[in-house]
Amino acid sequence: MDYNWNNPPIAKTSFEIYKCLAKERHFSRETMKNFINNNIEYHDASLFKSSKAICDKINKAVKDNKKIAVFADYDCDGVCSCYILYMALKYINADVIYKLPNRMKDGYGIKEKSVLELNDLGVDLIITTDNGIAAVDAVDKALELGMDIIITDHHLPKDKLPNCLIMDAHVKDSGYPFNGLCGAGVAFKLASLLIKDFKNCYIYSELVTAAAIATIADQMLLIDENRKIVKEGLMNINSPLCSIGILKLIELFGLNRYKVNSGNIGFAIAPCINAAGRLDTPEYALKLLLSDCDSDAKYYGEKIFNLNEKRKEIQKNISDNLIVDDNTECIMIAMKENITGIAGILASRIKEKYLKPTFIFHDDGENLGGSARTFGEFPIIDCLNGNKDLILEGGGHAAACGVKLKKENLKKFNDRCDEIFKKWKQENPDKLLQELKATCKIDFTLINDKLVNNINKLEPFGNGNEEPIFICENIEVVESKIIGKLKNTVKLKLKNNNIELDAIGFQSFKEKYCEAYSPKNINLMFNIKLNEFPKGTFKIQLNCIDFKIG
Repeated sequence: MDYNWNNPPIAKTSFEIYKCLAKERHFSRETMKNFINNNIEYHDASLFKSSKAICDKINKAVKDNKKIAVFADYDCDGVCSCYILYMALKYINADVIYKLPNRMKDGYGIKEKSVLELNDLGVDLIITTDNGIAAVDAVDKALELGMDIIITDHHLPKDKLPNCLIMDAHVKDSGYPFNGLCGAGVAFKLASLLIKDFKNCYIYSELVTAAAIATIADQMLLIDENRKIVKEGLMNINSPLCSIGILKLIELFGLNRYKVNSGNIGFAIAPCINAAGRLDTPEYALKLLLSDCDSDAKYYGEKIFNLNEKRKEIQKNISDNLIVDDNTECIMIAMKENITGIAGILASRIKEKYLKPTFIFHDDGENLGGSARTFGEFPIIDCLNGNKDLILEGGGHAAACGVKLKKENLKKFNDRCDEIFKKWKQENPDKLLQELKATCKIDFTLINDKLVNNINKLEPFGNGNEEPIFICENIEVVESKIIGKLKNTVKLKLKNNNIELDAIGFQSFKEKYCEAYSPKNINLMFNIKLNEFPKGTFKIQLNCIDFKIG
């Protein structure tokens, strides 16, 4: 990530800060009001051209007492989308089961093996969610066995579509006006068609909450109806409507029961749900969401919380000892350690450090399987589309993908990806740099509770609605210390214009600060937060992003 320090506007009053916030978001007074008040309507799910045929098929299966299976992915989006469809089908009295693949044993997406297993269980209709758009062979196998299958997905289609009914806004002529939904978002739209009086049904709050968590976890753009989904979901989490499973995670993280925000979802709750599928089985996370008693919620909540703590330790140990050769356009690392569950996270960290598209593979001796994360606006899926003769399997979207290839093809794959990325850079020089730019430059005299409260009216923050960033110059570091179980956080006491504020910097900031020998005078780029510590007591705290020595 590159940080743009160049000439931010200077705000000398609170009013000037608000003008800067509106200007960077291209808001008029009216659009700002509508944005804050969430005056957005959901699109009618029946705009999907396939929707009537899909609903007819599902309703007939329910009426005829056919067994239905929801087949999902193992990540947070997959777990949440599985929960949504499973609960919706239960609500309309379907005979329904679910199937979540094991990341290590089964890999991503529905395959012929899974179809055969579901056939043995007597399943008549399979509905995929958050996967399936590339599952041509699996769909053919299902049809060969006399099974029905429906694909609901949000990933990009390949040249050939599966031979079945599909609900995916990326499919040409889908009819749906918004293609930014995650897998759970698509499941939510299907549920809205299956359940009469959807908005008033007793499971609505739980379904929109699951869709909100997945939307944040999958880093979807928080625009259009995604913003409405997330805002509604957070409203439910912070109300008596919050499910017992999510409440248990809130408790385990020590979060304020009624002040959970998108950052808490993105950095605490969603990673826990993801950790189940990364290190063990995603069923732990799904069973947490399905919990209807405190003992189940406690068991599965603690299970995935501890898995996430373990994931953090493994990730730190591997990343601290990772040797990276960045002499190529695209970074590719093949590791002997079985990093299947954390390959994507490692790829994200490496690409942020070296500012290049990154592939992280697990080398099993014969094949390489791994994950990739893009840099800038480069559509990394192009690396798969341009190497169909080399890859054994793969899929994804513009920002991330999974891929498997033979070990001997790695060098050729790397060379070709380098050429693809190099050509793209030449054609799109303005779309390469990922940079964070400050809303405005301020000093500590303008930072108060009122400012924080007004900033928070722009929540939920995320992709497409980034949290405001500020710069303050001439800051004295009164005190600094390394904290945290993994010693990956630096806590600072800062002073500017005779006002002292606490600040915290996480791993990348902490590393840069320590490498600079903990300077005592800095210019700081930061977000403004309200930190709750001790519980029930709120205090302003700066979240450090970057610094320059003053």
